[in-house]
Amino acid sequence: MLGAEVLLYRSRQIPVLLFDGEHLPCPSQGFDAVMLVDVIHHLSDPIPFLLEAVRVTRGPIIIKDHLAATAVDRFFLAANDWTGNIPSRVPLPFRYWSREEWHDALASAGLRVTNWREDLPMYRGWAPWLRGRTLHFLAELEVVRTK
Repeated sequence: MLGAEVLLYRSRQIPVLLFDGEHLPCPSQGFDAVMLVDVIHHLSDPIPFLLEAVRVTRGPIIIKDHLAATAVDRFFLAANDWTGNIPSRVPLPFRYWSREEWHDALASAGLRVTNWREDLPMYRGWAPWLRGRTLHFLAELEVVRTK
């Protein structure tokens, strides 16, 4: 198991590779699987990075990220992103895609959805009623490789 980050944090539970945010210094099909957890919405141009994830895996890609159907969804996601990430200097382009935009982007990167979940219990108490309904998703994807 190996993580890749553009910023190294003090607390790490697995070895982490520092990289430029665009090109993973890893061999093609060098990993059994790739997980992208709350990554894509921080990128100014996500498609090249999705293609890079496709390049380095020989297995599935798992993505957990944000989903925005309305302007209200985008507002809550931006507020949460800002409060949670501004102290760490994480880029905040506030790119939140709708379900359709996600599916289009994934298909353009050569990925096929094999499992898609939006019923993720991410918030407690009153927060799910206010903002948690479908602001997050988890997708299992397979790479569509051409011979």
